[in-house]
Amino acid sequence: MNGEGRGAGKQGGLAYGLQLTAYSLLLYLLTLAPDLTQSFYSADGGELIAAAVTGGIPHPPGYPTYLLLGQLFSWLPWGMLAWRFNLLSAVGAAVGLGFTAATLRRHAPPHAVGAAVLALAATPLLWQQAIVTEVYTLNFAVLAALLWVLEGEKPRPFWVGLLWGISLTTHLTSVFWLLVIGYSLFNAKAQRRKDAKGWAYGLRLTAYGFFLGSLPWLILPLRAIGESPVVWGDPTTVAGWWWLVSAELYRPNVLAVPWTEIGARLMGWGTAALCQWAVVGWVLAGLGTWRILSRGEVLRGFFLFKLGLLLIYGLWVIGYAKVDSPVLLLPCLLLLSGSLAHGLASLGRAAWLLPLLLVALHYSSIATVPVRETAVPFLNELPPDTLLLTQGDEATFAMWYFHHAEGLRPDIIVVDSDLLAFDWYRRRLQRHHPTLNGLAQDDLATLVQQAERPIWHWELLSNPEDKK
Repeated sequence: MNGEGRGAGKQGGLAYGLQLTAYSLLLYLLTLAPDLTQSFYSADGGELIAAAVTGGIPHPPGYPTYLLLGQLFSWLPWGMLAWRFNLLSAVGAAVGLGFTAATLRRHAPPHAVGAAVLALAATPLLWQQAIVTEVYTLNFAVLAALLWVLEGEKPRPFWVGLLWGISLTTHLTSVFWLLVIGYSLFNAKAQRRKDAKGWAYGLRLTAYGFFLGSLPWLILPLRAIGESPVVWGDPTTVAGWWWLVSAELYRPNVLAVPWTEIGARLMGWGTAALCQWAVVGWVLAGLGTWRILSRGEVLRGFFLFKLGLLLIYGLWVIGYAKVDSPVLLLPCLLLLSGSLAHGLASLGRAAWLLPLLLVALHYSSIATVPVRETAVPFLNELPPDTLLLTQGDEATFAMWYFHHAEGLRPDIIVVDSDLLAFDWYRRRLQRHHPTLNGLAQDDLATLVQQAERPIWHWELLSNPEDKK
């Protein structure tokens, strides 16, 4: 390997990664949303917080690792509750960037790695997710750690299995990484031993690690037994547990985008992708890709499999019929960071201009809108013992946060009219509010007629003036 690409040792790479973690965390702390927000596809934030602090379970697949870490962050002695969960996102992004730096230092000089990692930190996609409450930066962190292990000279099968198992508990799209895991573990030049016993031993270690990494899934039945009002599904049975962890509820969204809309999607996302690193960044990434492909067989082969993983992510997101599907592309920026680092390698100190440019370009795009300004005055206006009907994730999850997590208006009852279609939701409502009638079946009319309470409706709309 030539001087330009000569990397640091394991400890040196981790030390440099720790520096980049600190720099990126500082950026995120300075711009962290101070309270609950639904900006940047973060409507789930209120639900995630409410589930974590009440011992409940959020929407499928349940995100057990996020729940455990979220509960730890909720015990921090400073900041508002929502701010602490926003901090969890910032820490996840910063840790992921640190592992990215440690990985890239094996192949690229420090100035190129630092500039590439900070440029990644300043992309709108990662920056926006790092300052709000969501699950994506935790998944980013675990995948970055997995990539660090996979790109080592001798990938450790146990750690590969462990991190892959954990990554699946943070987002199910991590299953796609089996492609690069298989290449890394079964490439003859990446193995310590090539005999049959060596292969079997490696597979066993991977399986052991995967089993341990998957253990967080087992906390979901335990949480369902508790008294939290925020519990999706009924994972106390095998069928109910599988319904939850397999995200069966969202399967109709897979490959559900009409062919007539795909062209418009590609054009819109192409423009958004161009904004991530700006034109100059993508040109440098293209140059870096050419340099990687002209390198040694192992580096080139692994990179080609990473390109295959990029293609899988792209096809999945194109066909996934959810408005927030673009955030699922966050791991793609992680996979392309090596190309950017190799492209920046020949620029010397000028490489640092790219992250500075991106911070200047994108700073105005990370402003958030707090939900409290609308939700709390509305809650304060409600008559005593109101039955509050909500509809849509934005309205329901905001109310779950303020009512269940912060404990505002304990006298009211919040009912999501859409979730009444699920028997597990009605059973939990009945368990917490035994005086409610009409919960034997999906019958909103009977529920309202027999409530003997003031009935109010709330739907969170895009126009702040229309939110009541």
